[in-house]
Amino acid sequence: MGVWTLICAAYTAVPAAAQAIDDLFETPDDVQSQQTEQPEAQQDIDDLFETDPSESDTDGDAVSEDSVDIGALTTAPTTVTGTVTARGGFGAGLSEWPGTAAAAGRDLADLQSYNVLFASTASVTVDSRPTSYLRFRSTLSSSLDETTLNYPTPEIDELFVDYILGDSLFLRGGTFAVVWGRGRLLDNPANLVDTVADGVAIRASFPIGGAGVNALVYSNQDLAGTDGAQDWREFAFAGQIERGIGPLVFDLATDWSYERAPRTSAGATIAAGETTVSADAVYRWDYADPLAVWGDWQALGNVFWENQRRTWSVVAEYQYDEISSSGGTHQGALAVAAPRLGQSTWRPALRWRHAFEDRSGEVIPAFSGTIAPRLNMGLTVPIVYGAPGSFYREALIEQSETSPGDEDDEVLIPIDNVVQVLVVVSLTFSF
Repeated sequence: MGVWTLICAAYTAVPAAAQAIDDLFETPDDVQSQQTEQPEAQQDIDDLFETDPSESDTDGDAVSEDSVDIGALTTAPTTVTGTVTARGGFGAGLSEWPGTAAAAGRDLADLQSYNVLFASTASVTVDSRPTSYLRFRSTLSSSLDETTLNYPTPEIDELFVDYILGDSLFLRGGTFAVVWGRGRLLDNPANLVDTVADGVAIRASFPIGGAGVNALVYSNQDLAGTDGAQDWREFAFAGQIERGIGPLVFDLATDWSYERAPRTSAGATIAAGETTVSADAVYRWDYADPLAVWGDWQALGNVFWENQRRTWSVVAEYQYDEISSSGGTHQGALAVAAPRLGQSTWRPALRWRHAFEDRSGEVIPAFSGTIAPRLNMGLTVPIVYGAPGSFYREALIEQSETSPGDEDDEVLIPIDNVVQVLVVVSLTFSF
């Protein structure tokens, strides 16, 4: 786990939303629905590897069985838990490759940069299940603001109430995240409900003829504007139906709002021994020409393999994006986590992402381990290649220039460098 914590620390050295690297090697769920609620980006990434009984997807059970087993849902007293994470480190790198046109004649000394990296987050969760059919959960968190060097007012990451009605209908209302789709390393185009956590939503899950159905009604500021949701046109609607047949799980999903053309996705996952193969396809309808042969397509496929001892993990992924009559965009990615060295906790890992059109990409080797109880240290060497203005070089420049306080911006690498060496120490504990 420490390797991916280190990579995430490198990505979150400025307080902004970062990709959850740890979940890239979580065993794919080839039976349960892919829409399991995920922690918010600022929550400690290590939690994505842990199975928290209070976060068990009871609603997933509701959609995969003919009815909810009320007897299996026990009452529980109100609990207050929390997580504290602190990271600090040092980075040294090059803003451009020496001798290239982008270096503009600058020598090695002029291209060097040195940075201090730090981040800190604390979250508190209240969870209560007073009866077998009723539950309340809320999480507040605050992250250190790198600009002001203080902790802003805690934000609500999630706040929802669950209610099970009639032994077969699961309802959830409030602020929460939902994840559909199977993307791990690149985008997740089939996650049609990626903005649910930005506002409020009502979710219903229920079985129909051996299949599980999820229905969502939600709104956020982008949909409702500054005056809030006043009528149905300021809400979005989404639905998913999922069915498992032996080792195969497939689903169909769609979403729609008044000012946005509908999107439709289809996906499938099949498990064979230690290997899981998944695929998603998404089509964005065009109101002007809804029956057009060529439209806005996205397709993604990945292969996950992990040996029985869970010492080796490999994910390979491919994505074809924005398909039209003039062509599309190809991307590929590979992530590998190797066994720990000997009897130690030190473990190497590697992630590579590549854009085929312009031959740009990023390579992130990492190596980390425990140096004291709950204290990890590690080394990463993020490398970005490609011509200036190419996909990954441009993404690096754009993201590193965004405001550090804007949590809507995903930070790829915290410093505008083509290569850097990062040494990070992280402390995480829960109570």
